Amino acid sequence: MLTLEEVAKQSREERFERLERAADTFAAGVNGRSDAELGRRPDAVNWAANEVVCHIRDAEVGTFGGLGQMSVDHLVSVMAWHDQNHVEQLTRALDGRA
Repeated sequence: MLTLEEVAKQSREERFERLERAADTFAAGVNGRSDAELGRRPDAVNWAANEVVCHIRDAEVGTFGGLGQMSVDHLVSVMAWHDQNHVEQLTRALDGRA
C-alpha cells in the first residue's frame, strides 16, 4: 500500500481514479455477504467490514478527522489514501486477518 505522501505525489487524475475505484471495490467486497460476515471483527482491535464501510460514509460527509482546513488538492490526497487503506482493512476483516 502506498503511503499518504506517495499518493500526494500522484497526479490529480490518478488520485481521482483511485477514489472512483474505491467505491466499486467497497461495493464488490460487501455484495452478497451475510450480516454475520460483515459484522465479524478479525480480532479485538480491528474493525469489522461494516464498521469500515460506515467509517467511510461518515468521513466523506462534511469534515475529516480533525485535520482542520486543507486545500482541495490535499483533501483529495488524504481521501485517496484513506479509502485505499480501508479497502485493504475491509479485505483483511472479511478474510479474518488483522
